[in-house]
Amino acid sequence: MLLQIIFISNICEENKDFNFSDVILQLSDKLIRRHPHVFGNKIADTAEDAKEIWDYQKKSEKTKGKLNSDTPNIRAIKISKEYAQKGLEFSSSNDILNKLIEEINEFEVASNNKNFENMEDEIGDIIFTCLNLCRFNKINPDIALARSVKKFQNRSQKFFEILDKENIDTNKAWNKAKLITNESTK
Repeated sequence: MLLQIIFISNICEENKDFNFSDVILQLSDKLIRRHPHVFGNKIADTAEDAKEIWDYQKKSEKTKGKLNSDTPNIRAIKISKEYAQKGLEFSSSNDILNKLIEEINEFEVASNNKNFENMEDEIGDIIFTCLNLCRFNKINPDIALARSVKKFQNRSQKFFEILDKENIDTNKAWNKAKLITNESTK
């Protein structure tokens, strides 16, 4: 688990979002906040008292941050999981892929009609369906997206190197860059 935390922190540091030190600071703040009987002025005479204090702190934090604490992606996955547990679930990845195709087709109609509001709604449906696909297959969407962004950056860099060195059109340069970067990741 620690490896995954370090891995994600490294990716986020490369994207200039946060770094491993930020994670440690957040965790230490949380430990101090949740354990005022150890680090603060609360008194816990028994293990039960300590647990009561901890439960109270945790509950008050959840109540404070409940409305907007989750990113839209996390909230979408939580809602999707909640309804899947109630029985509103796809039976297979193929069903989700078919739903994705349906949503893409609906976006195409909205785009052809130049209806921005509908386009935005349909893009939201496409993203939500992709997040469902991740949840269904137990794939962390943040890790998957971070890898794709990194792959795109590497491929784009190679693309421009090829364009600078060779006199070929952009499609051929992109395909060559894709081939080279795919080989380097094997």
